[in-house]
Amino acid sequence: YVLRSAWFWSINLTCHARLLSCSHAVFEPAHGSAPDIAGKGVVNPTSQLRCAVMLSNHLQEHASADRLERALDSVLATGNVR
Repeated sequence: YVLRSAWFWSINLTCHARLLSCSHAVFEPAHGSAPDIAGKGVVNPTSQLRCAVMLSNHLQEHASADRLERALDSVLATGNVR
């Protein structure tokens, strides 16, 4: 099974999960290597944080996942992000 995020409008916000079995899963940001921005300090960690939310939920750590998701949503809602 592959679960994909619904954030298709920006590659920097997309995460997906590969659920290989009940005990094996891979959660990873869906983006390329972006060599054009390497070394410029403009990396957007949103997709990695969304993966952490998905992983936490998969591990039944729902309180941690909820806290992280609320924090991330709060920051994004300010619009003060690059």
